[in-house]
Amino acid sequence: MQTVKVDIVLVLDGPHPKEQMIMQFKHRNVKIIKHLRNRGLAAARNTGARHAQTRFLFGCRRQVAL
Repeated sequence: MQTVKVDIVLVLDGPHPKEQMIMQFKHRNVKIIKHLRNRGLAAARNTGARHAQTRFLFGCRRQVAL
């Protein structure tokens, strides 16, 4: 069995109703980045890709539950 490193990059794209609760979340494999204003899906994914430190990327929107 192979071990795979997993990092989660969460990009808040502009103001969010649960922003304070989300920003308080702490975990060693989770990085939270906030855009001050809504810049759109493409910009949020590009920001996440720039901050990723793993080889593979998976993008999803807030409507997706994993």
